[in-house]
Amino acid sequence: MKLSRDLPRWALRAGLLAALSLVTVAEVAASSTLVLQSVTPDATPSVELWWTSTTDAGFVRYEVYRQAHQLTVPAANGVTLTALLLAALGIALMGTWLRGRQGRLPRLAPPVLALLAAGVGFASQSESRLDPLAVIDAQGTKLYTDTQVTAGVTYDYWVTLVTSSDGVLQSDTVMVPVGTIDVAPECTTNGCLRQCSYGGSYTKAVIDPYATPDINFDNGYSIYTIYYATDGAVSGATVTVPFDTGLTPPAGGWHIAANNHGTVGIGDVCATAGLSVGIGLSSYFGGRGMIGVTSDYAGLGTPGLHHYLTQRVEATSSLDGMRATRTLAALLGLPITNRFAAAGLSQGGHATFAAAALHAEYAPDLDIRAFAAAGPATVWESHWLPTTSYITDALKYHAMLFYAWADRYGWSKPIWASSLSSTIDDTMNNYCMFALGESIGDRIPDIPNRIFDETFLHEMQTETWSEYTMVHDAFTLNAVAPYEQTAPFRVYQGDEDNTTPEPYTRETVEALQAAGNAIDYVVVPGAEHETTAFFYLTSSQLADDESIAWIRSQLDAN
Repeated sequence: MKLSRDLPRWALRAGLLAALSLVTVAEVAASSTLVLQSVTPDATPSVELWWTSTTDAGFVRYEVYRQAHQLTVPAANGVTLTALLLAALGIALMGTWLRGRQGRLPRLAPPVLALLAAGVGFASQSESRLDPLAVIDAQGTKLYTDTQVTAGVTYDYWVTLVTSSDGVLQSDTVMVPVGTIDVAPECTTNGCLRQCSYGGSYTKAVIDPYATPDINFDNGYSIYTIYYATDGAVSGATVTVPFDTGLTPPAGGWHIAANNHGTVGIGDVCATAGLSVGIGLSSYFGGRGMIGVTSDYAGLGTPGLHHYLTQRVEATSSLDGMRATRTLAALLGLPITNRFAAAGLSQGGHATFAAAALHAEYAPDLDIRAFAAAGPATVWESHWLPTTSYITDALKYHAMLFYAWADRYGWSKPIWASSLSSTIDDTMNNYCMFALGESIGDRIPDIPNRIFDETFLHEMQTETWSEYTMVHDAFTLNAVAPYEQTAPFRVYQGDEDNTTPEPYTRETVEALQAAGNAIDYVVVPGAEHETTAFFYLTSSQLADDESIAWIRSQLDAN
């Protein structure tokens, strides 16, 4: 995958560019620099290494080496049991040695103990290539493609800058997981990591040109796509891990922050995991010194239909996405604080309220320190139904909602106007809200009686439920409502937001506050729906800096 040719600019602006988290740079000579700017596996599979160097040391050459590691994920199997037994035996022998040596450690004790500790976690089989994969005699930006790789294997690559007299000026090392790694593909425990794959890495310097000048972010990031079990279903997510030249983890490790995505559609074709939307959203945190995760809600790209604006589905997908990210960090050997935060825009705001409400019951193992939302969907019946009396393109959201709820709750009564009933399945399963081509909005009329059954429409418009009481019940079940609070919650609302109007959000917040929930409410002057907070890293948002500072302050607090 060539950065200069295969990636469209709109995808790059959405956040597809990223930077690898596991690179270390050893500066040997002040007169030279060697930086691995990006590493990308493609579908062949193969691995492409891009690096940049400058030196005044005269004629140089580049040497590329690699080592392969086949990870074995810890589980209740023979490998782990053997590792544990070896560890116990090693500790016992070490104790015997110490007693015999008056407490002095043998010279090999530290590496032996390190190997034993590693054996308890992940076992690996390694294949070393001591001869250079490539020797390149030139300066500037270089590219090497390694086609002798196997999907599911992790490779360490060394790129070394050497003078004509074989003096090493500088060396750069990178770990590259290739293809999809099956971690526990059949697991069903909530939040267990089934699969992960690596999606490319890029530095902040590479990302900067695609961001508007007013955006402040700290680092590049690596991209990973994961799939995990959640509440009897499966979800996918995009994870971005901080990286940049010379970047090291904070003393206590990285925090993990979820950015729950807004409305994209309900069919599999609308999934965001590993794609530009998921990358752009998870990098809101991944580009700012935290591990970011954006989860698809169950049914997006995985079996079953996505049940749009259903609290249980959104909450479990988000909470289990954070659990799976925790496991991914362990798999990659990344230090983390085990402190979490969750945020989201629009539907993502509704999902964040849902996660906050279900946190104590469903995921008490997650130490979530902060929740935040921007322009959250409320799913209040009084906020949704008035628009069914008008000609408006907002009706596409109503169509999506009732299609999803009909599947979720098994509704059998007529919902659709006869002119729409023959195409509604195709529209909902094969089109998305935002697309370069035809979208759901293009296929759903903006006239109420051309969308909905006459009786159904009448009961919605009058809110006099008789035949369709199940609709009223679904609104009651999924509306943002008072809950058992486990962490601070802050809401950001643009005063020029026409998708989620400020009066609706204010009414919701005031109802929660009146019921005893401590909700901070911040109105952002001049902000529209997608220019408030928690949208793409590379898109201008007026509460960017403030929202990140607040979340970080909650995560850092003792």
